[in-house]
Amino acid sequence: MVGTVLLVAKFGENAEEWRRVLACTARGFLVTDSGGDALAVASREAERLDLVVADASLADMDVAEFCGHLRRDPRTRTLPVVAVCGDDERARRVCEAGATGFVGTPPSPLALCAWAEAAAEI
Repeated sequence: MVGTVLLVAKFGENAEEWRRVLACTARGFLVTDSGGDALAVASREAERLDLVVADASLADMDVAEFCGHLRRDPRTRTLPVVAVCGDDERARRVCEAGATGFVGTPPSPLALCAWAEAAAEI
């Protein structure tokens, strides 16, 4: 079981769906709707976070930019990040920026749970 998951989604219904899917795998959730807010939360709460799940299109930045910021901060550099991407090009860019992995849009519940379980092992 994974501890706390940070969900970053421009649309609240996406975060709620991910929370519902991951509820049997995660102990707790933090939710934000923008990359800037998520970066602040991740930096402040890095020690208790086990996984970040971020939508490809955030309110204020692209998920690849978001991952780049996480990787440059020593407190969040090693956090596992899974991006929810709808196309191969965006998935490639987000992995190059430092994401641990990606799932398609809409994300498969099985894939999200597998990433959460893998994060628990890291």
